[in-house]
Amino acid sequence: MEILKLALEWAKFEVFSTRFFIFFSILFLTASIGFWQLGKTDLANAYVIPNLVAGLLFMTLGLGLFFTNKSRIT
Repeated sequence: MEILKLALEWAKFEVFSTRFFIFFSILFLTASIGFWQLGKTDLANAYVIPNLVAGLLFMTLGLGLFFTNKSRIT
């Protein structure tokens, strides 16, 4: 039963840590919108797509790990 307890604790910590991925993805998506709306220079406008892609990748990773490990806990 020791291995089951360790696996359950690992899954709970994994759910906790994926919340940070989701938080940072929201920050990246917000920064992308900010650069899109407020960016006056060419360099600021060049950051829109990379931030959007990074935000979507973080969101995919965070949500995928969150729901996978949430189902393992139950």
